[in-house]
Amino acid sequence: MEQAVKSSQISASIDETEKSRFLTWINEPFPFYLNDDKKNFALTFAISSFVTLFLFLFKTETELVFANELEWVHGLITFGVLLFNVLILPKIFPVWMDPVSWTVKKYALHNILHLILICIIATILEKLFFCPYDMGWSVVAKRTIGQVAIKGVIPITLTTMFLRARMLQENLREAIKTNQELQKIQTLKKD
Repeated sequence: MEQAVKSSQISASIDETEKSRFLTWINEPFPFYLNDDKKNFALTFAISSFVTLFLFLFKTETELVFANELEWVHGLITFGVLLFNVLILPKIFPVWMDPVSWTVKKYALHNILHLILICIIATILEKLFFCPYDMGWSVVAKRTIGQVAIKGVIPITLTTMFLRARMLQENLREAIKTNQELQKIQTLKKD
């Protein structure tokens, strides 16, 4: 007589499998940007320019009233935060930010750090220099957090796709080169 399997056992098994896949994926290697300060500076400039242009072209209704014409400020904030996080932090924390041990998890945490710093700096600058004095800090912070969260996803996604594609291209180049070297060795052995 066959024993019936409970749905909770199946569900638990699926949950463990998904958890295992997620833990494997999050610890996979990921490129630390472009591993070159000049290229990282250019990438930071390109991302900040994109953010500025994006903010200029796509505005929510609250931005037309609340933070109209501050795209350049947000672009400069993004540029400063990215320069700090991508070029300076690796020099301060070389072990944690070692490109050889860089993973998807570290990349995700690094992007969260980008967003948090952008939120903090944008909130402070907007409150001190651009918002009416009677507007409270919490109102400014709430709006800034919402806008950074909503609009920060797009450049992060595009950058992630670019870096992942670049990593795959480098892996393919290395595989082709290794394969060619193996073919040369096999040819030499036959002779």
